[in-house]
Amino acid sequence: MSRMYEHSNPVIPSESRSVLDVGCGDGASLRDAHLPVGSLSVGVDISLNSLKACRSKLPSSHFILTSGDELALRGETFDAYLSRVSWPYTHIPSTAKEAYRVLKPGGYLWVKLHPFSFVLSHWLASARSLNFKDVFFRTYVILNGVVLHFMGQNYRFPLNRKRCESFQTVRSIKRALIQAGFRDVQITQGASFLATARK
Repeated sequence: MSRMYEHSNPVIPSESRSVLDVGCGDGASLRDAHLPVGSLSVGVDISLNSLKACRSKLPSSHFILTSGDELALRGETFDAYLSRVSWPYTHIPSTAKEAYRVLKPGGYLWVKLHPFSFVLSHWLASARSLNFKDVFFRTYVILNGVVLHFMGQNYRFPLNRKRCESFQTVRSIKRALIQAGFRDVQITQGASFLATARK
């Protein structure tokens, strides 16, 4: 049995007692998870302001300033790994490997992704508003998604090496997860683009 949430919120296996939310933002995924008392819930984000807000809302959870592609966490710690926002903004192959590393054997992964249409809509909006700086960046995002699809690689933005962004495809995300070691990879495309897998 699983606890399900609407609007593409995470599906968390009911037996989970340790959950990691990568790119936790305001902590909504952990708050809505309704984990049993005594469970371990950890949120990570690259925004210190987000983490401060989370700590005030969820005092029983732990929050750490770190990135999804370089998690400052012990291996084989979590039953479930969630990411509702952050994966498209990370180096996908590294992030998939880190997710595998921190999950316990049999652990469950749930991530939300960005299809090409999502990135294209941003590119077109920037072009219409003559925001050439963003058009340049969105062009990089599109090219990075193409490279990820065909070659399984991601590249950081040349003008800011801390940034890495791409769109994902069924092919690219399946390959990244399988190469990281995951099994039972399932992709759902509809109102949301979601991937689930097991370690």
